[in-house]
Amino acid sequence: MKMCYLLIFPSIYPEAFGISGIEAMMKGKPVVGFDVGGVSTWLKNEESGFLVPVKDLDSFLKKTIFLLDDTETYTQINKKARVLALSEFSADKHMNKLVDIYKNTLK
Repeated sequence: MKMCYLLIFPSIYPEAFGISGIEAMMKGKPVVGFDVGGVSTWLKNEESGFLVPVKDLDSFLKKTIFLLDDTETYTQINKKARVLALSEFSADKHMNKLVDIYKNTLK
């Protein structure tokens, strides 16, 4: 992941989450993925990469090439992806959410 330039997330199956996308974003790598399942919970269009309509291969290709060619946009999304991933999906944040769920269940 450290050596990749961006992550292509071509799943058309309604993924529950898609941890590889979060891992890429943690390393500051933009993601191009289909808007299916839970992908939109972590992939924010034009912030951490690009969400494209499911099975729209033309848009998927265009957004991927755009990120490869436009270094200014790539750099902006690169930084936003890392900030988003670290603020929303860090281990501490995840554990705090779990603890809150358990506490609310016990009430």
